[in-house]
Amino acid sequence: MNSDTKKILDQINAKTKEFPLFYASRDIERSVGMENLIENYFPICIENSYIEEQLSAKGLKIFCAEKNNVKVAPKTTLNLLKHKECLNWINSIASGKVFFTQFFQFNEPAYKIVEKAGGKVLNNHSSLNRIFENKISQYQKLRETLVNIPKTIIAEAGKISFAEAESKLGSTIVVQMDVSHTGAGTYFIDGEVEFNILMQKLSGNFLKFSEYIKGDSYTINGCIAGGKIFVAGLQYQITGIPELTLGKGSTVGNDWSYANSLDNDLKQKVFNQTSCVGEILKANGYRGLFGIDLIISRSGDIFVIEINARQTANIPMQTKLELLHNQTPLSLLHLAEFLEIPIDIDPKKEINNLFGSQVFLRAKENFKINHMAKSGIYRLQSDNSAINWDTLQRKENIIYLDEEMDKPLIYQKDGFSVEQIDNGGFVLLNQPPGQVKLTGEELSRMQFKEQIFDRNGLKPWILEAFAAIEHIIK
Repeated sequence: MNSDTKKILDQINAKTKEFPLFYASRDIERSVGMENLIENYFPICIENSYIEEQLSAKGLKIFCAEKNNVKVAPKTTLNLLKHKECLNWINSIASGKVFFTQFFQFNEPAYKIVEKAGGKVLNNHSSLNRIFENKISQYQKLRETLVNIPKTIIAEAGKISFAEAESKLGSTIVVQMDVSHTGAGTYFIDGEVEFNILMQKLSGNFLKFSEYIKGDSYTINGCIAGGKIFVAGLQYQITGIPELTLGKGSTVGNDWSYANSLDNDLKQKVFNQTSCVGEILKANGYRGLFGIDLIISRSGDIFVIEINARQTANIPMQTKLELLHNQTPLSLLHLAEFLEIPIDIDPKKEINNLFGSQVFLRAKENFKINHMAKSGIYRLQSDNSAINWDTLQRKENIIYLDEEMDKPLIYQKDGFSVEQIDNGGFVLLNQPPGQVKLTGEELSRMQFKEQIFDRNGLKPWILEAFAAIEHIIK
C-alpha cells in the first residue's frame, strides 16, 4: 500500500470507527474491494452467495436477507431496507449514532429510509444519477460539448422512418431505450423490416437512434474527488459473445491487460475524453465514481457511447487490482470525497496500467439453478492431475471440459478474490442452487490476474468451461 492510500485510509477509518459504514446491494459482490481495509464496515445484501459465506466465515458481519429467511420481492435495495429485520440490524450496530450508507444502485425512497433512520448516504442523489444515466438526457448534456459522440437522433418510436434514420445515421442503426441495463435495451438494426418490427414493439417510447461505429469497445472509470478528476482502469469490454449471452450489445467481461496494448496516443485520447466527461459531471454538481463506455474506431477516433454516473459493476475487481499494483483505488477516493476528507493527491496525466481480467456467463433465458458447481480457486490442468495417485481415485470438485475428461478444471482452494490467486489459477464464482436468474443475469464468473482476450477472441477453453458449468447447474 502506497503512502497516499494509507493516509486517506487512516482518515476514513478514523470516521468509520466512530460511525459505522453500511453498503447495501442485491449481490454482495458489489460491496467488496476494501472489506479488509475499512473498519466498522457492514455489507447488506439480498442474495446468499459463496462470497457472502466466505466473508461471514472470516468474521465480517453481514445482513443477508436470504440467509435470514427475509423474503425480498422484487429484489431491490428499497424492498430490502423496508424490512424491519434489516433496519433493526442496522440500528443494533449503529446504537443510535449517525451511520453512513453506500449503495450500488438506489432511488429516492431508499435514500429517505436511510436518512429517517439517522444515516447519511455516501452517493450522489438519485435524481442527479438519472440525468446522466438515462440515454436521452445524457445525450442532451453531451451534444454541445467537446465530448465526441456518434451522430444521434432522438425521436418517438414510430415517428421516424427507416429511410430517414438511414439517410442520417448509415445502414446500421443503434436503437436504445432511455433506460436499460447491461445492453438489454440496445438493438442493432440492419434493415427496414427489422426496424419496423422494433418500432411497433417499442411504440410510445422515446428512443435514441445512433450511427453504428465500427471498432473496439472499451470502458474506463473515473472519480471526482477534492475538486479533481482522477482517471484509472482502462479495460477492453468483452461484449456479445453468443456462447455467453443472447444480447449482441451485452457486456460479458473486462480485460485490463488487453487494454494495455493500446498505443500511447490512443490512451491519451481516452484519458482526455474521460476527463472532459468528468468536467461536465462536476459542473453539474456530481461527485465520486463514474464510468464511460467508448468505441475506438478503426481510424483511431474515440467515441463516447455511454456514461455510467455511479459505481460501475467492474469497480470491485478494479479496486483489488489497484491495491495489488500499489495504486490508490478510485473507490477509496469516492469515500474520501463523501466523508469530506481532504485529498492531497495530484491526478495523473496518463492512464496507469492494470493487469487482470474477468468474464461471465449470462442466462440466455429464465434459468433455475438446480445443482451446485463449487466456487473457489481453480486451475486448468492435465488429466493426470485429476487423479489422487495415493488412492487411484479421481479428485473431488473437478469440472471436465470434454467427454474424454482430458481437460479438467481442478479445484485448488477456497477463494473469491484475485488477491487469493496463486500458481496460475483463477477465481470461479458460481451462483448457489435454488436461485432463479432472469434472462441476462449472471450465472457464473471467472477472474484472472492475466490477459484472457486477444484479436482472436477469448481463450477457447473458457467457453468450453462455461458450457460445462451451464450443463452441471441446470
